[in-house]
Amino acid sequence: MKCFSHYLCDLFTRFCAKIPMTPPSVRGVTPESHSENHAPEVFPEISQELKDHQKMSKNTEKAFAEHQIKQQLSLQDFKENKPRVSFKIQSDCSIEISRNKKVREDAHFSIENEEGILAGVFDGHTDQGKIAALAARRFQEKFFLAFPQQRNQIKQLMQSILNEIHQEVLDLKLGGGSTAAICFVNCLTHGIYVATLGDAEVKLFRPKGQEIEPFPLSCVRTWKSVKDQQRFFSQVFGSLRVELQENWSQQKDATSCRYPLHYGLNVSRSLGDNDCIIPSELSLTGQEKPAISQKAKISFFQVCPGDLIILGSDGLWGKINEKELIDQVLKPNWHPLNAEINFASEVVKFAKELKTRDDITAVAIQVL
Repeated sequence: MKCFSHYLCDLFTRFCAKIPMTPPSVRGVTPESHSENHAPEVFPEISQELKDHQKMSKNTEKAFAEHQIKQQLSLQDFKENKPRVSFKIQSDCSIEISRNKKVREDAHFSIENEEGILAGVFDGHTDQGKIAALAARRFQEKFFLAFPQQRNQIKQLMQSILNEIHQEVLDLKLGGGSTAAICFVNCLTHGIYVATLGDAEVKLFRPKGQEIEPFPLSCVRTWKSVKDQQRFFSQVFGSLRVELQENWSQQKDATSCRYPLHYGLNVSRSLGDNDCIIPSELSLTGQEKPAISQKAKISFFQVCPGDLIILGSDGLWGKINEKELIDQVLKPNWHPLNAEINFASEVVKFAKELKTRDDITAVAIQVL
């Protein structure tokens, strides 16, 4: 057991220093040389948990990079219990009715228990909000039921629930789809896990002296995303590929990159959208293929008392200038976080003044 304990310490040290972990066989210890006391079956579980947090931290750094924020993450204390934090939850929404839009297509939820707080915003499209509403119900139903068995596998838990929701949408043959931004904040470890599909977003705001720093925690994925373009183009050939490559390369605005061209979706990841396909005659495999991915970008960060977390649909973040939001809405009400102010309502009100034609939804979580 002494040898195995040393190995665990080395494993955690290597993870925290972001040094690639070397399998025992490469280190000169073959599987056959392990004694029963080394409990080799423990290694895969620990290793996977550490790898998950490495992957999630990389996604967080990608989100920072997409917003030109340079910050290195340290995950040395990602499992360490800290003084329990509490939360104040606020939410608000606004529906903008246009000639072609008669119902609200966004959905949201927030739920708190002894483990922490779970919140989500879902932005539906072309289905009168049915998939967004279904996804909001199912995610909050399933998460805390499975949490006791998967508390060390949050990344897999969030993705598996999204996969189940997507399959239910397919089974029900629902048209349309929904983007998503979901977060879970552990009240003991202070870790926040964020799952993002499409262009809904989670952002964290933190006071620093007289300023307020923004920390974007969502990796937004549209057809402007290089890897999603590569995934798509690896499945198609012929005129479709040429036409899309030419069109997307000319677009400066991510909302203008769409599939199908001109009238289709500008997001490359969502729930549903099973009618958004690559036709068999243009597919490299000769079979119909889904164009949209349901794989969420899942990130991880540490919250602190005094932080403000805001989840919003693209109707919110697509119009708001972050600096103006901080200067005109957050700063006047911040020092200290004003318990009388509903930050979600203030943010939605600010977005409405910009004359957006989309639904606006916000959930605000104050970390106390």
